Amino acid sequence: MKQHNSIILGGFRWERATHALIPYDPDSKQLEKTTEVQRLTQKQQDLICCLVDAYPNAVSKNDIIMSVWGNEFISSESLPQLINRTRKIVGDKEKSIIVNIPTVGYAIEGMVVLKEEGLPKEETLDNASTAHSQQPAPTKGGIDQQQAATPSWLQHNAVKLRTTVIGVLLFLTALNAFNLYVAHQAKVNFVKARLSVPYKGLEDTEKTHVKKFTINGLTCLFKRKSHELNCN
Repeated sequence: MKQHNSIILGGFRWERATHALIPYDPDSKQLEKTTEVQRLTQKQQDLICCLVDAYPNAVSKNDIIMSVWGNEFISSESLPQLINRTRKIVGDKEKSIIVNIPTVGYAIEGMVVLKEEGLPKEETLDNASTAHSQQPAPTKGGIDQQQAATPSWLQHNAVKLRTTVIGVLLFLTALNAFNLYVAHQAKVNFVKARLSVPYKGLEDTEKTHVKKFTINGLTCLFKRKSHELNCN
């Protein structure tokens, strides 16, 4: 897989080392120095690197996600949103630069490789004459060569994942301990109720839910429904 460090994308010259998008005049083959240079975000840069390094092959969505986010948990909308933002910054309104390849993923089209001095080579890498391979480009688990050499993002995500797992396990352990305590207390209360001896001095009254008994010379009425006790 050949790594290109400077290419033409639409009306811009892209630089791998600086994340720069420099406006470029295809007619004069000169950079437009009067226009402000734009900078890609890290994720936009990772996306462009992934697609450029795979050219002319398409890259599967899973491989792009691994190249850009690694093992980070993302939503199903993260990749389409990144594609749209990157298309906007490179002026790809017609979606003819970053192209969706059905059932495969995404690919770069109309890419022109530049020499070190900044002039286009005679031989351009134009997809108008070269058909994309319908097989995703082989990658090292979806990680480009630069990331494979310095996988700091992988170490960072591994630490985050390990911390999250430990936190979840501690929470589940505490929850199980609490449930065990509640179950033990319920068992103790059940045994007490099962072994308790009914009070022998209870007498029935005209009302079925009211019981009468005498304690220390006082006559008491106990209402079962309201748990009300009256003594006089």
